[in-house]
Amino acid sequence: MTMSSSFVECKILSIKVPVKCLKCGNTFEVDAWIADEQTTEIKDMGPEVQRIIEYDGECPKCGNHLYFEIYSWEYPPGFLEEIEIDHKEGIDFT
Repeated sequence: MTMSSSFVECKILSIKVPVKCLKCGNTFEVDAWIADEQTTEIKDMGPEVQRIIEYDGECPKCGNHLYFEIYSWEYPPGFLEEIEIDHKEGIDFT
């Protein structure tokens, strides 16, 4: 997963996520969107930010329905602390 850091004056809106269709095996990148972003806690080195990353679409090769929801936490700012896959359908991550 490619995710660049947010800056004080910028906000991440989408990220590229490499996936594999479980129906046809096609591997490609999808543009997932940030469905929600919030500061969960202010710590010593700044805010901890939680993002919910979602994708709902189709495989460009076979049309299989693809969906995922990922939770990510960034702390300190600019450092990806943790990623948790909450739900996925029709895909695997590469």
